[in-house]
Amino acid sequence: REKFSMAEFAAIQKYLEEGGSVLLLLGEGGEVKFGTNINYLLEEFGINVNNDCVVRTVYYNNNYLHPKEVFVSNGIVNRAIAHVASGTKSVDEQKKKKGGKSEQKGAYSNDHVGLNFVYPYGSTVTVQKPAVPILSSGYIAYPLNRPVG
Repeated sequence: REKFSMAEFAAIQKYLEEGGSVLLLLGEGGEVKFGTNINYLLEEFGINVNNDCVVRTVYYNNNYLHPKEVFVSNGIVNRAIAHVASGTKSVDEQKKKKGGKSEQKGAYSNDHVGLNFVYPYGSTVTVQKPAVPILSSGYIAYPLNRPVG
């Protein structure tokens, strides 16, 4: 394995500037374990992959036996993602449709939609502006409620 060269970083940056998309996947241990320097590129976007790992703190489900196979039941940071994935409408969308009035009694009665996912052998990320986190490690994992995506 070799680290990215400055020419490779420049090519990726040019591709992104021209409207391209990149999906980066890195496992537990971050840059140190995988011998990469990808944080150099990610820092420009407000993201940094940490050199840690996410582990669950309690035995939660028979399907995921290893402590590093973390089942996250409430890890959606961006509620719009949860609404899209579940096919429900947020309170704001319902108000727009009904002319500013919601059918629900409480302002947040249906706005807490969950989405379950498994985060196996992964690390956390540090997210700063302009980036926005969308997933977290949840409340039954360590580190607690840290961004993972």
